[in-house]
Amino acid sequence: MSRDGARQDRLVARQACALEAALDRDVHQRVQRDVALRAKVARAARKRARASSPPVAIARLVPSTSDRGSRNEQRAEQALVAKGLTIVARNYRCDLGELDLIVRDGSTIVFVEVRSRADDQHGHAAEMVGTRKQRQVSRVASFYLEAERPTYQRTRFDVVAITGAVLEHVEDAWRLTR
Repeated sequence: MSRDGARQDRLVARQACALEAALDRDVHQRVQRDVALRAKVARAARKRARASSPPVAIARLVPSTSDRGSRNEQRAEQALVAKGLTIVARNYRCDLGELDLIVRDGSTIVFVEVRSRADDQHGHAAEMVGTRKQRQVSRVASFYLEAERPTYQRTRFDVVAITGAVLEHVEDAWRLTR
């Protein structure tokens, strides 16, 4: 009886292992089917997106945000030069950030932030230069003064705000606070 009981236990154990293996295969097949289905859906979505996007030639007719920004920075530069300021640097970059324009007004180094908006529906362009942006520009300006060591009597922070077609130069927009 004990021998039959042991045989019975072994048989049940083998059947349990076989059942478990079958379940594992079934789960594995379901997972594979699910992954394949998700990949197929993603491919179809990408194909639909490609089909509905405009042709490249049409997309190039609409200027990108960076193109508009560059064009507005050029407008700001021209306006400052027309006022008699001298361009020192454009798009000065360091690990801390970027300065749009660095100009000289006599013995004063002027750090210029250029902001633009298509219209004033969501506010004036000058309103986009908040305290956070002022702090960032000030940090980059401090880095510039340490790294480049230009000769100057004074520093100033200006904003050139372009709202629609209107260009406004705000001199001494903020001061460094320590």
